[in-house]
Amino acid sequence: IILSTLPRGSCCTMALPPMEADFVELYYFKKLKQTDIANLFSVSQPTVCYRLLRATARIQFLLQMPQVDETALLNDLEILLPANRKCL
Repeated sequence: IILSTLPRGSCCTMALPPMEADFVELYYFKKLKQTDIANLFSVSQPTVCYRLLRATARIQFLLQMPQVDETALLNDLEILLPANRKCL
């Protein structure tokens, strides 16, 4: 996956924790070095590397998830769990 091809502010980057989203923005879109990002956030370069790896894994997971139509999902749930069904 090439993160720099994703649109900025896409659902994938918005689903990341704020610091990881910042790291992705700065590293992949603004082309800052990991050491520069580390200095900006007062963390070590290995921390930046680790967070970028985690962010990449999260984004890959999100991109592999199937698209779900909310209306179809609600209809399927209604069939499986009718509203008038009594709980035991």
